[in-house]
Amino acid sequence: MHYTGDDDIDIAMLRDDYRKFKSVMYDAFPPDYCISTYDSSESSNWEMIIRVMNSKTICFDSDFLSNNFDCPYPMGIDILLWSSIFVTKMLDHNKPTYNKV
Repeated sequence: MHYTGDDDIDIAMLRDDYRKFKSVMYDAFPPDYCISTYDSSESSNWEMIIRVMNSKTICFDSDFLSNNFDCPYPMGIDILLWSSIFVTKMLDHNKPTYNKV
């Protein structure tokens, strides 16, 4: 199950926006970014998530640091499909579904 208390940013998208994002995501980010999709995962809890990370490892390279605000750690964004199934699973596990901004 996806947990909203981890150390990345979570963004929920409506189905049309999610599909549009999937169609352009590899062109939208620098080639050294790591993009993971969970479409083929055996766990149904992950099939609606895309993870985008600036790196897979801690990096102290000066170019990496200058491009990432002097932060050597991998930073990520989880893109979630906002749907009634997702909301139901989150509520069933007593976890927050979203924060209003």
